[in-house]
Amino acid sequence: MRSEHGSGVLAKKVLEQLSSGKNFVIDSIRHPDEVGVFRSSKQFSFIEVYADPRIRFERMLKRAREKDPTTFEAFQELEAREAKSSESTSQRLDATIKLADYRVSSDQNLPGLYHDLDELLAKLQKLEHSRA
Repeated sequence: MRSEHGSGVLAKKVLEQLSSGKNFVIDSIRHPDEVGVFRSSKQFSFIEVYADPRIRFERMLKRAREKDPTTFEAFQELEAREAKSSESTSQRLDATIKLADYRVSSDQNLPGLYHDLDELLAKLQKLEHSRA
């Protein structure tokens, strides 16, 4: 789809589905052009939620999806392919992550992650209200 309609096409399709005046969380932003599309809309904050590679691998194993790598080495190879690509329309996570406005660790348990995200979102809401 990206090769046919441009690297920001997925973000454009998401924006078409959103209602104005509401807040949304969008996950799996994987290309810098997608960030650009979202930034062109009103009041966009890009939050990177990250975890240590070993933790991500363990979580992936628990999901047990059929096509997921089963060794840490294969997982690292997949991550390397998704991080950098010479193809302009492929995933480019390294370049995308560098565009994040905020960073939150998901190394901890879910309640800890939710707490950290709630704090950040409250901070962003205060910032938004102070601009209005």
